[in-house]
Amino acid sequence: MDAKEYLGQYQLAEAEIEACYEQIAALRDEATRMSAELSDMPGGGECRDLDDIVAEMVDLRAELIERIRRANQLRKEVCDLIYSLEDERLVRLLHLRYVDCLKWEDVAERIGTDLRYVYRLHGRALQKVTIT
Repeated sequence: MDAKEYLGQYQLAEAEIEACYEQIAALRDEATRMSAELSDMPGGGECRDLDDIVAEMVDLRAELIERIRRANQLRKEVCDLIYSLEDERLVRLLHLRYVDCLKWEDVAERIGTDLRYVYRLHGRALQKVTIT
């Protein structure tokens, strides 16, 4: 795994967490609609499907907790690696990109330089990162 892939692990972990939250929200919406439909039915209707949705939500919540734990560990590892660099400009650039998960254009704006220079700095930073 090269430096860019290693640093990008945290961004991927954050994206997976966001996807998990979205899945839980979709299931919650489905369960809410279903329970409203069931309460309108004579005799309360069949709850088997609702039970399956709730069970899936419970499983996703457990998965979410594990993904958050892993993301926190990755964040610490990525930060330790970034902050081991001596050049503060490179540290700031890598932090903005890989920890704050900003787009390149936003990194350039925060640093106060143009996008091409940010790309050059990024290349320099990746050369200085040492993965153990």
